[in-house]
Amino acid sequence: MWTFTTCTAYNAHSFINDLNEFTFSCANHLIFVYGQPGEFACRVTDFVDDDRVRVVINKRDVVIFQRKDKYYAMDAHCFHQGGALYAGDIEDIDGRPCVKCPSHRYRICIENGERFMELHETEPPTWQSRGIRQRTHTVFLKDDKLFVRLSSFDKPFDSDKYNDGTGTEK
Repeated sequence: MWTFTTCTAYNAHSFINDLNEFTFSCANHLIFVYGQPGEFACRVTDFVDDDRVRVVINKRDVVIFQRKDKYYAMDAHCFHQGGALYAGDIEDIDGRPCVKCPSHRYRICIENGERFMELHETEPPTWQSRGIRQRTHTVFLKDDKLFVRLSSFDKPFDSDKYNDGTGTEK
């Protein structure tokens, strides 16, 4: 049985078969990885009462959002000052799902961690990207289980300092 899901961190697709072989395709390249695609995070049934689940993966505080039958994972605390993104409202900005930080109302795309700012100089107001500031992670679905593969830590992100599992700045 093959399971398909979108890999948020790479805009790619993954397939997992019954032998736990993990196939990853990105930019017309096909990569095979054997074994689990990430750490077990939760089950699909955990989303019954809410559209998000907060988990700790390898001492990393992560929130998984469910949006229109897709799953997205990102650091649970905002890059700005550690606000609780896991408690923020989800809204669409130019067709992209974004979480609004409840502390300072920053809008962050849950697909790739891009921050958006509303420009009031235009009528009607428009949104402008302020770059990718929040670390996102890849979510894989097998049967009713969600696995999270943390993104590479080769490049630092502003959200790193708040997401070591404590929610406080390091």
